[in-house]
Amino acid sequence: MLNPLVNKQLHQLCIPSKKRPGYKRWAIAFVLLFYTGVRLQAQAPTGYVNRDKEAKRICKTCDSLTATLQHPVIYFLDIHNNYSESEQRFREMKKQPFLLEVPKREYAELKTQWGGQYDVQLLFNNMLLKIPNKQQQQFDFRDQLEDYRGLVYWSGNPEDKAVEIDGNIMLTEQLSARLGVHKQSSYIAKFMEDSLAVIRYKQVYKPSDAVRKNIQALLYDQISIGLELLNPAIFLNLSGVKTFTGAAEEFKYQFTFEYNAKGQLVKFYEISRGEKESETVITYEQDMPRKISRGENHTWVNYAGDTVILTNEREIERYQLSDRLFLNTGSYGITDGYYLNRYGDKMLSSTISKIEDHCVVTYPPYNPERLSKTCYNNDSYQLPFKRTSKGMGETSSVELAIEQISPDQIDLTHYRSRTSHFFRQGKLIGLAYNEKETDPRVSIKVTFTYY
Repeated sequence: MLNPLVNKQLHQLCIPSKKRPGYKRWAIAFVLLFYTGVRLQAQAPTGYVNRDKEAKRICKTCDSLTATLQHPVIYFLDIHNNYSESEQRFREMKKQPFLLEVPKREYAELKTQWGGQYDVQLLFNNMLLKIPNKQQQQFDFRDQLEDYRGLVYWSGNPEDKAVEIDGNIMLTEQLSARLGVHKQSSYIAKFMEDSLAVIRYKQVYKPSDAVRKNIQALLYDQISIGLELLNPAIFLNLSGVKTFTGAAEEFKYQFTFEYNAKGQLVKFYEISRGEKESETVITYEQDMPRKISRGENHTWVNYAGDTVILTNEREIERYQLSDRLFLNTGSYGITDGYYLNRYGDKMLSSTISKIEDHCVVTYPPYNPERLSKTCYNNDSYQLPFKRTSKGMGETSSVELAIEQISPDQIDLTHYRSRTSHFFRQGKLIGLAYNEKETDPRVSIKVTFTYY
């Protein structure tokens, strides 16, 4: 039946009119009928597609797999919904598995924990699994609209029933409980280790002499500033300095560092167009930075020998001192939501980091092959100084470079931006900055006040 609105339009078109020749009325009527028919026809297959989807959801051409008698086996299930909503069809069965992060870790864990006793196999396509025991059990994984996660264990003894366990986390613990043995997943041990580390890092306050000497350099790395600067603690003589200010008058922008009489950084702020945009305040305890405050946000600083621990409401970060360079060696998420979520996949630390030469090598615990590297050409800030990064399958690229252009000029390049530092008799007298090479250079006037 046609839409009433279309019927009305057709009726009006068919009424004789002196202003509308007859052939035009019928031509327009034909177009409307044709359009309406096409539109209705285009909508018709929707119900057919849905019926076809339901009719074919149980795979009738899938393989059947029969376990082998006297052959103990664990089948790890990672079978995904096989229907493509965008293409409105079922996909062909996969020829190769594609394991995501947590399932990949769990499959590797099962092989490590049980591979010496049982044949650990991966099932990643829809199929019917048959167990030739007395009960003639069958596990039907042929519904292509379902996800199947977990494992099926069978001892190989025809007298024993096969056991199915759902999920893809802590399967070793669940299977151990069924079999009356004690096994623990390696990532559970790591989670407990991380949890204890979080407690310890929040309490310890024992900096090494080397950290006491170099801690000011780490403070500058924690400050967000509108342009890249040489680290003042490394490259400037701040003896007796009360304030260090840089001003780009053209843009009405200014930054200021404030120091106490010991030369320790106590405050940083920026002013843009007459308004203070941000302020960072450093509080000291036992002559060491104890708290970094940005408005209502606070970061607490703890020390464990050559390791500096920064704790805010979201995470704990660790920095390891190597000569004069602080290397970021990873973090732990500590918010309640993050902690509970991480408890779900049993990992507080989302990555594992280690130091090799002048590099920090980082990789996910479930996939050591996906490593990334951040490297420095030296750890004492000798010029030229470079920081490079390299991800999996990528070529190494320079993130940061500091070079001596002349006795009175040092340039810092960070990706495409460049900041030139100009000196006279070893004292900083001015800066010039451009965000990329094609941009005009912005002059920044530098002033110091002293105690």
